[in-house]
Amino acid sequence: AQRCGDFLDPSIFPGQCSTSSNAADLTECIASRTDCRSCQLLNESTGSSLDCDVFDNGLADGSCTKRLNPCGDGVLDPGEECDEGAENSDLLPDACRTNCQSARCGDGVVDSGEACDDGDLNQEYAPGTCRTTCVEPTCGDGVIDDGEACDDGNNLDSDFCSNLCQQQNWSAPLLLLVVDFNDTDVNADLPDAEDRWSSLMFGAGNAEGNHYWEEQFGGRFDLQPAQESAGTPNNGVIVAQVTAAAPTGTDRYLVEAENWVPEALDYAASHLDFDSYDTDANGVLENHELAVLVVLNTSWGNLSGAGAQANIPIDHPIAGTGVTLARFARSLHRYGSIGVNLHELGHHVFDLDHFAPPGSHGLMSTGAYGENPAIPVLWGTLGNWGTRPTLMIAFSHMRTGATSPTTPDWSGSTATLALNSVDTGNYNVVRLPIADGYLLVENRQSVGYD
Repeated sequence: AQRCGDFLDPSIFPGQCSTSSNAADLTECIASRTDCRSCQLLNESTGSSLDCDVFDNGLADGSCTKRLNPCGDGVLDPGEECDEGAENSDLLPDACRTNCQSARCGDGVVDSGEACDDGDLNQEYAPGTCRTTCVEPTCGDGVIDDGEACDDGNNLDSDFCSNLCQQQNWSAPLLLLVVDFNDTDVNADLPDAEDRWSSLMFGAGNAEGNHYWEEQFGGRFDLQPAQESAGTPNNGVIVAQVTAAAPTGTDRYLVEAENWVPEALDYAASHLDFDSYDTDANGVLENHELAVLVVLNTSWGNLSGAGAQANIPIDHPIAGTGVTLARFARSLHRYGSIGVNLHELGHHVFDLDHFAPPGSHGLMSTGAYGENPAIPVLWGTLGNWGTRPTLMIAFSHMRTGATSPTTPDWSGSTATLALNSVDTGNYNVVRLPIADGYLLVENRQSVGYD
């Protein structure tokens, strides 16, 4: 049977409550509660102080007493996430808080699932502080804490910052897979193409790959030629001629949809031990284990997409091996300078993103096209295009793990900031927290590749 107490929410319509189910009592109950609520609304709108308790049933029996502070009365009201009455607490873990909000990260109490909680003192970028996600500072969170020499925000051991957050030097094995078609010959355009490409990417002379990395990272990183037996042994380059003819006409081909790269990889397997590069023995060759840059002897006008790309999924089981190549990068034979090729390896080896203009100041944007007027491309009509790419911007440098930004100590009225450029051999980056993130500050000088 329906009763007045079931019919009306007492938090909205307080007043005398009948436990009877007959029609007359139900009508009286509704009238009582309506009188009570009308009196309360009148007090609120006019500032009056009528004793509403006598309006509902004529008795001062507390049946029409509006809760002035409903939070804490044990009744869940609109706008409240919880209300445990006297059990509400701002000190006990997992308790409903005294503002009738559920326990959460940032309320200053260590609740279930939280390792720490310092309330408003939680910070994302300050060393040694509880993070805004209520986890303790740890190696891999991107902040250099006590005992850490670096922290690049990941747990990879194949980069500048080890998975123990200690600095380390490293090398990236690279295979340059130059693809000829059944009607092309890379040596016709570039005599000794294999050795010339090897020098371009692995050489230490001006406008050569490892010369650039030496300046960028101060000798802490280089590209290592893959060990292979084709042509000139162990120069990191294999020239593979595939059975298909070079694309012509106006059609544009999606490289990963063609059999050119799988066929070239299967050929390369007879000259290179791909399995030996599977350092984690999981059957999949990832970029950091062996980067593969495919150099196609064709025109950009016959390809779909950009002339050069990186991190292209292929998942090709290489014939005669126990491994699958996950991804490859590609370029063109006529892109015979380091700029575009190192840009793609920035994506492929360091997992770097592009960045927004103005981009002429960074390798991962239009800075890749910088020119040294004294050094031409290997061959073709591109002149000096990409022979002096600019260095990386601070954000890219940070993402590689080669440097970890420091946050100034603002405990005093001023802070002294040391900013060293790359040419000093002690390059550093300063991070300045702002309301919606942070700013990175670096020192760039017009020297070397810059």
